Amino acid sequence: TQRDWEAAQSDAEHALELAEQLKDVRLQALATMQCSVIAERRGKVRLALFYADEARRLAEECGDRQTEARLLNNLGGLSFLAGEAEPAVAYIKQAFALFLEIGNDADAAQAVSSLAQIHVRLGAPILAEEQARHALSILDGRDDYLEERGNAHLVLGRALLGQNDAEAALAEFATAERMFLRLGSK
Repeated sequence: TQRDWEAAQSDAEHALELAEQLKDVRLQALATMQCSVIAERRGKVRLALFYADEARRLAEECGDRQTEARLLNNLGGLSFLAGEAEPAVAYIKQAFALFLEIGNDADAAQAVSSLAQIHVRLGAPILAEEQARHALSILDGRDDYLEERGNAHLVLGRALLGQNDAEAALAEFATAERMFLRLGSK
C-alpha cells in the first residue's frame, strides 16, 4: 500500500541520515540507492533518478565499483522510464563495461539484457535479438540467474516477433515459461 511505501521511504531516509552522521560514504551510497528504489516503486521516476545519480557518485567516491555499476544500470532503466532513451543506453553501456572490468560476467549479462529490452521498445528488434542472445550466452547454465535468463528469453521472443518470426518467438516464450516455473519450484 501507499502507506507502506511511505514508511519504507522514511526508513531509508533515516538510514541515510545515520550513514551521514557516521561519515560512512559506502553506507550513504547504499542508503541513497534504497531511496532511489523506493521512489521508483512509488512512481516518482525523477526523484528516483536524483537519488540514483547521487548514490552512484557516492559509490564512485568510496571505490565501491560493484555498487557503482549496479547504479549505472539502474540509471539506465530510470532514464528510459523518464523518456530519455539516449542517456539510458549510455548508462547501461557504462554499467556493462564496468561489470566486465570488475569480473562480474553475470551482472554484465543483465546489463546486456537491459539494453535488449530498450532496443525492443525502440523498434530495433535485430539489435535486441543480438543483445538478448549475448546475455543468454553469458548466463548459459547459470541456475542462480533463472529469473534473468527467463527475462532474456522473453525479450528474445519479443525481438523475434518484431521480425515476424512467430514460430521462433513462441519457442522463446515457452523457454521463458519453463525458466519461471523452475524458479517458482525452488
